[in-house]
Amino acid sequence: NDAVKEANCGISVPAGDVESVAKAIVDLADSNKEHLYTIGINGHKYAMKNYPYATLASQFINAIK
Repeated sequence: NDAVKEANCGISVPAGDVESVAKAIVDLADSNKEHLYTIGINGHKYAMKNYPYATLASQFINAIK
């Protein structure tokens, strides 16, 4: 399950792969503003659909009990 790929909201890299993270940062820094805006909107839409505030709040409350 790769939410970043599913939502088309950024660049997904393997955990712990420092070189891939560095490359992703450079790639994003070199992206045009329209692309960055689009992936930001995609991420926001995905988060609002899949992680509603009420659900997150409930999970948080249950975790601290």
